[in-house]
This record gives sequence, C-alpha cells and structure tokens, in this order.
Amino acid sequence: MTSRLRNAALCCGGALAVDFCLKRCSLSVDLGRQTASRQAVQRPGISWSEGAVWEQVAKLMQTEERWLSSGSSGGEAGLRDHVRSSLGFSVRCSSSDIIGGGDGLFALGDVPRGTMVSIYGGTHYSIWDRLCLHNFLRLLPRGLADEYVLVQADDTIMDGQSFSAQAQRGATGFVRPSSCAQLANHPCSGVTANCGFLSITVPPGSEFGGLPVRSIRGGKAVGGAVITVLVSLCDIPDGAEITVDYEYGLGAPDWYSPSASPQSAPATLSLQDYWHHSEVG
Repeated sequence: MTSRLRNAALCCGGALAVDFCLKRCSLSVDLGRQTASRQAVQRPGISWSEGAVWEQVAKLMQTEERWLSSGSSGGEAGLRDHVRSSLGFSVRCSSSDIIGGGDGLFALGDVPRGTMVSIYGGTHYSIWDRLCLHNFLRLLPRGLADEYVLVQADDTIMDGQSFSAQAQRGATGFVRPSSCAQLANHPCSGVTANCGFLSITVPPGSEFGGLPVRSIRGGKAVGGAVITVLVSLCDIPDGAEITVDYEYGLGAPDWYSPSASPQSAPATLSLQDYWHHSEVG
C-alpha cells in the first residue's frame, strides 16, 4: 500500500473537518463489514464467533514465537515457511499485482473461508484522542492523513503506518505474518475482495500481550481494547493477492473504483447483536 492507496482524511479541508472525514473518507469497520466478516467465521455450534477468531490469533502468535525462540532461521522467508508448515497457510508481503499498489499481501498456501488471516497492526488512538485530533495532528511526523488509517467498529482509530512493511523490516528485519492486515490493497475495478475486516475485543489476561498494537501513549493493547483482524470471505488459493473492499464514500480519491459486490448480501444484525462482542469478563 502506497500513496496511490492514501485515504482522503483531509479531503474536506482543514483540521476541524478531520473527524468527519475520517468517518466518511477513510477505511472504516462499519456494521456491514462486521456482519460480512462475522458471517464468514461463523461455524455450527459456535455462539461466539469472535472466540474462535481469538483461538486462531493465539495459534498464529505462538507459532511465530516458537520460530523466534528456535533461532529465527531463514529470516522473513523462514518465518513464513514455519507458519505455513504449522498452520497450513501463511502470508507474504511483496510488490502488489495492482498497478500503483505498492506493497501487497499474498496467500502462501490455500486459505479457507472464515480464517483469521492477520491482525491490523498499528498505533491505537482512543475516542478521546480523536476529540483532540485536530490539535495534535500537525505534531505527528506524517499525521493521520495516510493510507494506513482505519476507523474501527467502536470509533477508535488504528494507524498502521508504524507497522508498515518498511517499518517492520527496519525494526526486526522481517515482516510478521500476524501483523499484515494493514498491507492489504483494494481490488481492481469490478473484482470482488476476498477478505474483510472484523473488529474484536481483546480478552482479559496477559496471553495477548504481544499483539502488534501500541497506544499513542506507548502502552500495549490490554483486555477490553478493540483491535481489527483480517478475515477471509471466501476460499483463497495459493499465490492470490489478498484484497479488502475499501468502500470509500464521500471524497474518495481519484484512483478509487468500487469493487464488485458479493453475490449474496449478508444477513442484517441488530445493534444489540453487533455490540455483543464488546462484552468481556
């Protein structure tokens, strides 16, 4: 993802318009996205689909930690291969097949429908941070008006710039498969995206202390915080580029073209059901 896929958070002009534009011009996890992703991960006999997603998150993170503790052999390619051999698939970051797409995300192995593919890594901004956004926006190196901003289902913000491919390779020498959701591109015009975003609540406890999410104040994601994961909406074959429908609204950038819609629309959830995943404890 590069400047071609830059969101239009400042398209309405001026710092006072930032909060409005983040809702209308940037990536966001709205009710429709939540519904489609929840439907994809739902399985018979599972009443809490997010719980099954967290099991997949835990397995992926544990697999990466085993590779690190065993000596990190093979670098980034070695990590991808280790994850694929353990889980049946992984993801790799390389140049996108989409013209102007910059970094892209590709399936390494077949990815079944309803699978947690990766986490949206980045810096977390609370709702209070959003209220003050117009004051500190100009103080940030690149601001929040970049291509990695995501408005989550609870209206908090995740800025994936701190976990871009360049940032990860500069910090550790490799891109983690668990920290790649922010690298997925919008599909070409008329093509249906194969993945979607799902915002989920971090369970209480310390086992998820290694999530690729940091607060703007420097802390880690803790129980009760909301993060976003990438979920496969269909079976994805080995080697296919992973894409997400950006669904830009007012003020969409010039390069943007709507993707094809799925053949069948997901069932509508009530607001009570939509927010049920936020209940913890």
